Amino acid sequence: MEKHTFCQSCGMPLTQDPKGGGTNAHGTRSHTYCSYCFREGKFLNPDMTLDEMKEVVVTALHKKGMPTFAARLVAGNLHRMERWRSAG
Repeated sequence: MEKHTFCQSCGMPLTQDPKGGGTNAHGTRSHTYCSYCFREGKFLNPDMTLDEMKEVVVTALHKKGMPTFAARLVAGNLHRMERWRSAG
């Protein structure tokens, strides 16, 4: 299994995840998605769109002190994450 540095859904550095990553269906730690996005082998918000995720990311980064314009630049790269690559 490939190990990623960032959650392939929200882009959060996996080292910043207090739980160390999400969990796969068989209970092992996911090296692809964080615990905020993925648990027990499923996305917590399976119907979320890329645009909705961008807003979640912008809000979270802004709350951590990042200027909104910079947070929007970061969120603008989410389409490169594994979850969103095939999203239209």
